[in-house]
Order: sequence, then structure tokens, then C-alpha cells
Amino acid sequence: MFSVYADDKLFYSPRLLDERYAITEPQATLELNKAGSFTFNLPFINPMYSSLKKLKTIITIREDDEVLWKGRVLNDAKDFYNTKAVTCEGELAFLNDIQYEPHDYSKKGIKMGEYFKKLIEHYASECSEERMIKLGNVRGAFTDVLIYPKTTDYTNVWNLISGNLIGASTGKVGKDEVDLSDYDRYLYIRREKGVSYIDFVDDIGKASSQIIEFGKNLLDLSEYVDASNVYTQIIPLGKADSKGNRVDIKLVNGGKNYLQSDSAIALFGKIQKSVIWEDVTNRNTLKANGQRMLNKAVEMAIKITIRAFDLHRINVNTDKIDFGDKVHVVSLPHEISSDFLCSKIVFTLDNLENTEYTFGLDFETMSGSFASYKRTYQYKMESALEIGNQNTQGLLDAMTRMDSLQTQVDSSICSWFYPGVPTAENYPAVEWTTPEAKHAHIGDLYYDKSTGIGYRWTENSGGYYWDVIEDKQVQQALQNASRAQSTADGKVRCFSAQPYPPYEVGDLWVQGGSGDILCCQHDRESGSYVASDWVRASKYTDDTKAIEAGKTATDYIKDGAGGVQVGPNGSSNVTMTDEGLVFNGIRNLVPLWENADPTSGMAGGTVICSDGRLASYAAIAIGCQEYYTSPFDSVSTEGGLIQYTIVVLNGKEARCSYAWDKPRARKVTASKNGITFGPGGYYDTKKLDKWIWPWTDVTYGAKFEAHNQCCVPVVVYGFL
Repeated sequence: MFSVYADDKLFYSPRLLDERYAITEPQATLELNKAGSFTFNLPFINPMYSSLKKLKTIITIREDDEVLWKGRVLNDAKDFYNTKAVTCEGELAFLNDIQYEPHDYSKKGIKMGEYFKKLIEHYASECSEERMIKLGNVRGAFTDVLIYPKTTDYTNVWNLISGNLIGASTGKVGKDEVDLSDYDRYLYIRREKGVSYIDFVDDIGKASSQIIEFGKNLLDLSEYVDASNVYTQIIPLGKADSKGNRVDIKLVNGGKNYLQSDSAIALFGKIQKSVIWEDVTNRNTLKANGQRMLNKAVEMAIKITIRAFDLHRINVNTDKIDFGDKVHVVSLPHEISSDFLCSKIVFTLDNLENTEYTFGLDFETMSGSFASYKRTYQYKMESALEIGNQNTQGLLDAMTRMDSLQTQVDSSICSWFYPGVPTAENYPAVEWTTPEAKHAHIGDLYYDKSTGIGYRWTENSGGYYWDVIEDKQVQQALQNASRAQSTADGKVRCFSAQPYPPYEVGDLWVQGGSGDILCCQHDRESGSYVASDWVRASKYTDDTKAIEAGKTATDYIKDGAGGVQVGPNGSSNVTMTDEGLVFNGIRNLVPLWENADPTSGMAGGTVICSDGRLASYAAIAIGCQEYYTSPFDSVSTEGGLIQYTIVVLNGKEARCSYAWDKPRARKVTASKNGITFGPGGYYDTKKLDKWIWPWTDVTYGAKFEAHNQCCVPVVVYGFL
């Protein structure tokens, strides 16, 4: 649980919201080699409202007893309701406060490690106690690289570090010029016993045991190829002689003056580039420099952003992902199995499901050669329930048509979604190494995402193979399931009887015509079935019930005033006219959501309908009731009546209101991804705290008094 302090005084805690220790939209950013930030809205009712001072107040975010973020107030701005929008900068920004004297290392140079030590020791000797940052660890190959900084004016410490150390592009080792992009170097604030230390190292964090695995918690993938700066051949050139002829690598490279990447040429063709190292005269050094630069140009530099709820927060036995950790990512279809550096985390303190993790790394692939293009992957971590609801309909349509569930020998089938034509010699069938394993998978479905063709695992006279599915409706159902799946590729197992381990998050259990569809929410590798591993995804209706509930087209479409009306028995909410569709009110009289316990109120930050049910709507109707009846309730008003507010699903903040003797209100932000409610409350008039002429009690403006039982959402309908 997060709490926030200003100069060690608490001003935000989820446990003390009723005592007005509240902030809204709190978002903290931690990022390698940058100061980071913290933004939030501070309401007028917060007891610390007047205590925050720009550049002076030290803000600390704690998760339990651990300091997650530290910095200072940078700016604040008041809105119409006197709510302050506060921006804070991270601890590294303190280095802006101290100036360093002019210096000149342009001739002899200075080692990067030595230069860093000089800067931090000077800062520590000049800074105030509350902004103390001491010299920490300095290690890595880069520390011995010579750089040649020169300044003629006083410059703040942060600008010298970011420009001459982090931002440096070249340096020297001995007499050889080196490309500093080959040297990892990170700034990292480390805290021990209340003291902040700044490390300058080539490796930080730990190797996290939490794995991001394709088809499990790696679910949504988008990809692009950026080849704008790729070259596949490089011609390295060194120092020129008196005639202008430059040193090349022919004598140490079999007579060729260039180096090339075969894997890159296979993808992009031959793209040449010449690069000059002015001070290099040694041909072997020149060749090594060229090879390093070519590798850099064609390597696979992956950057991924995960909008995730850290799995550690769901399962305490899962290792927590910390800033700077290396996290293993596995994606079998893309032949990726590599460690990623967590380079940025954006925490949404009041809604951790919106926390974003950014991972970046450079790694070698394609049989030991550097890959020749850049990919960027975007991942979204979703709950098991979301997966089940999204996959259910398409998969059931396909399996019902193929009669797969009824004929499967082990009461379960797997549906596979991958690019490429399946054979008995590639994945997944290649892993079924025994006749028993092959037989157990009879009825499995496979959808080739590259071609849109579906297959079924079949046996004939002792031989096993993937048979093309000719049924177009099955093909369409698999296509729908593939699109609805949050897994870009992956596997879903569907049970027709009580499941048995192993089963994984996202697997389905169809209990029959009168039962439910359950979705697995906890992995279990071995042992016995555990009921709490499964949660209801949706209600299953078999063909008989579907027919009983069906309506013919003539029941739903008929001529009406102003155009053709669509709806049961002509009781339409949509009219088709020459100008298009006209919507006439609530689109679906079945609620999208109902509050099971409205009398208890609703806390600010509550999120509902985040499971995809709003995807087909453009607007919703939110109904609210009033449950806070003291100290000024009026018998002439009806707090039990539902009052509705129409909210557009555009992600912008809106307000639900309830007209009563004191105006009640609650902010709401709604999008197709879900609805987030702010704190409820009522508006009361402000009074001057002293008497003025003509000795009357003068009122002015209004102030918002928070209370969870005010303007309580009780029902949500789809509107448009």
C-alpha cells in the first residue's frame, strides 16, 4: 500500500481518506538516467493543502516501509474549485542546485569514473542536508574511458553529468577512439538507512524470477520494423596520410575493404556506409571498430511497454519487478528468450492495474548473428477473467460446430493460435512424441494467423496429421476467436469435464448446457483440481435454449413512423431513416453493471466494467442514489430515487450529480476500457471566519465535502 509524505508529514493514505488525507490521479515515474516525476491533484480539504512549498518541500512515496520515490515540489496550479495540480521532480534534479567551476580537460583528458567522483563530491560538500546525495558505487568498463570536457562558465552538476558522462558519444582507451554507445552506464539512486547514494555503474538491479511468458502473462503484441538507419555493409576508414589516402582494412580482411552482415543483407539487401576514425592507424583496431559499429546498426533493439498489474501483487510468491531489474521474456513463436532491463516504471498509485513497465535491451539472435532490424513490442497484461470472456464465444462456436468437446478422448481440447502452417514436425505437434500423446490431442484446433486457415488434429489408420477445416463457419469462428483473444498468439485449453492439472490462466471449462463457463485464474502444474483456481467467465446457453430464446427477423424489423424501426415487437430504440440511424434512448434495458451493496457507499478510485463489456458502446447512462442523510436531510426530497447522468466513453473526466437539499456530486472518467469513479460528496457554502460590517454572517463560494455515501453509483446501462 502506498502512502505519501511532505517533509515526513503524512498527506495521503488510502486508509485515511475519510479523514481527508486524499489526493487524486497520483502518478509517479521512475526512469533510468532521468530525474523522474510525481504528479497529483491536491483537494482543498486535505489538511496539508497549504503546507507544500515550491522547491522546498521534500515529497516521499512509501510502499509499506520502503521509499519508492523521493523528490521535491516543482509547480502547482489551482483550478476553479481550488484543487491544486502539483508537479514534483525526482531526487536527481537536486543536482541542478549546485554549480561547478570552469575546467579544461581538452588536452590530457580525464577518466569518466574520476570525473563523476569529482562532481558528486563537490555537490555533497555544498548542498543542504535535506538534499544530501552522497557518492555511491562507481564501476564498469566505461570508468577508465578518457573524455575531454571543457567549460568556460560555471555549470550545474546535473548538466555536466548528463552532457559529459551520460550523453558522451566518444572517448579514448589508450590511443584508440571508442564508441561510447558500446558501454552501458546507468545513474541510480540507492537508499540505505535514510541516506541517498548515487551509483554510476554498468549493471543495476537483480535478476527477477518473475517471467513474462508468451501465452500466459504476455498477451497483446504489436510490431513494426524500423530500417531507416540500417546499413548492411560498412567501409571503415582511418587516418589519412599526406596525400589524403586513408588507412583501410584490406590487408587484414582478405583483400576486402568492407565488412557485412549476411543476415541483414538477406532481409534488406546491400546497403553500404563508410565511417571515418580520424585518429586510428592500426588496421586491426580499425576492423574491430567497424565490426562493432556494424553490429550496432543491425542488432535487434527491443523496447517493450507493459501496462500491467505486477504479478507479485496477485501472488506474494511471485518475485516483485523492481526498477533496474532484469526480467526474462519468453515468446516461442518469435524465438525470443531473453533478459530485459526494466528501464522505466510509471506507478498509478490509486489504480495499480494501470501501472506501466518499460523494458529495453540489446541482444543477439538469429543463430548468433545480430538481427537486422528493430522491433518494438507493446504488451498488455490482462486478468484471466478478461481473457475468458473475450475468447469464449468464438472458441465455443468453432468447437460446437466441429463437435470437438464431445469426441475428445480426455475431456479437453487445445485451440492453438500461431502464424504458419502446422505440420507433425513443427510446434505444437513436434512436442507430442509418443503415440499416446498424439492420440490425446485428437480434436485439437489450430488457426494459422498468417493465412486465416483452420486445422484439426486428426488420426487415420494410425497416422496423425493436421487436416484443413473446410467448414467456412468454423473458419470464421476461429478467426473471431483469434481477433478477440488478447493473446496475439497462444494456446487455450477447453475442458468438458472437471479440469485436472496441468492447467493455465485463460483455460476454459464448459460445464454443459445448463451450467456455466469457467475460466482459469491461477496456474497449477500438478496435483489435484482446486475450485478457487476457476472463476465464472460467462453463462453458457446450448442450441436448444438459443432456439427457444430466438426471434425471427420480422419480430425485430417493421415499418414505423419516420422510418424502419428495429427492436422486439417494434418497440424500437433505433430507427433507420434516409439520413442514417437514429438512436432513441437506452440501447439495452439489461444493466451492464449493478452495485451489490450501494448502502455502504463507494470509495474514490473504484474501477468497474474493465472487462471489455463497454467495447461496443459510445456512451453510457449512470444511475446514482443518495445514502448520506445527515446532518441536513430534508423530508421534502427523495434520496431513494435514481438520477441518471449520460457519460461519453471518451476517457475525459465528467461529473455525476444528484439534486438534493445540498448538491451531491461524484467525478467519473469512462472509456471503452472501464469506468473510474472519484470520491463522492456534497457542496456546502464557505463562511468568513470573522464578523464584518454590517455585522452579518457573510457567505461566499462553495466547498466540496467528501463522503462515500454521496451520489453512489447503483446501475450502469449502455446508452449508445
